[in-house]
Amino acid sequence: CQCETLEPITFNASISSINIPGCPSRDGLTGTSILNAVATFFIIFGGSLLIGTVVAVISAIIFKFTKLREHEFEFIEMALLVVFPYFSWMVAEGFALSGIVAILFCGIVMAHYTYNNLSERTQDFSRKFFKIIASLSELFVFIYLGFAMFSFNQFWDCMHGAGQLGEYISLIFLSILIVLFARTFNVFPNALIVNLVKRQPIINKKYQLVLWASGLRGAIAFALAVEAAKDYKENGVVILSLTLFIVLFTVLAIGGSVFTLLNKLQVTEKAKTEEKDSYEGVVPGGLMHRGEGKATAPKKSRWIDFDRRFIKPFLTRTTKKATENVPVVDEEEESRDRAGLLSDEVNEEGVELQKV
Repeated sequence: CQCETLEPITFNASISSINIPGCPSRDGLTGTSILNAVATFFIIFGGSLLIGTVVAVISAIIFKFTKLREHEFEFIEMALLVVFPYFSWMVAEGFALSGIVAILFCGIVMAHYTYNNLSERTQDFSRKFFKIIASLSELFVFIYLGFAMFSFNQFWDCMHGAGQLGEYISLIFLSILIVLFARTFNVFPNALIVNLVKRQPIINKKYQLVLWASGLRGAIAFALAVEAAKDYKENGVVILSLTLFIVLFTVLAIGGSVFTLLNKLQVTEKAKTEEKDSYEGVVPGGLMHRGEGKATAPKKSRWIDFDRRFIKPFLTRTTKKATENVPVVDEEEESRDRAGLLSDEVNEEGVELQKV
């Protein structure tokens, strides 16, 4: 999940603003500490975003103005395609920023610009290569999570009496409820904002419920918890145990029931296609939306138009895509064109009759 890239920033900014027993002394949670946490968040996020974007732009320029596309340099081309994102991560970590955010935005920008400068063989191979790496990494993470429950110290190893077991169990259930409660305020208000801004397609209640139930925790949360266990001793061990239980609950309980929920709510790819076809039609040359009695193609934002006109021609070898040439269809103009064609056909038939 791309939202997990913000977890390290939020964790570091928050943990630096509160006082945890066993940690270096701080002033506690005050107005100044909250402002410092917010400022730290935006500084780390903005700096990491800038580093990832700059590295990606440099890669796009290098791949465009060099001969790496030629057959004898394809292996170097593929190697550099892997090196650039890793380089952005190293630079961000070197400046005490977020390497995850840097590599995320580096990948987004490279997919938008650098990918168009690659040879066809490298494009095809890179898609398969990164898909294999992603699958293997995900598999390794979940295997590691399973072993962590038994290979790391847990809260039951730090208990000073049997009475603490009930407290820790209550804390586990409370943490899970807090996660679900926070997910509620993350999904539904944002979906409401999206529905108010965009007319079609909207995020209906079924999809909102699925989004809420799909908030699985995993690798990033676990990595931060392991770091907390090293830095904050006994309190960090409790954080690690809580995180592992939350991960297991969201992955096994919620993740295992997602398909049942999708079928129950009829939120499947087939249902999505049928719903899309209910308010969309196809017009020559583009996609037509039904709304307010007028057929129009999706409008481009100013940023997309600026990108197509100026940035893409500079950073890529190809300047246009077929999907970008979507005409705007006006119902009145279309009716006038049809009327003009009909009148031309009538005039031609009249001329032919006169000749006969």
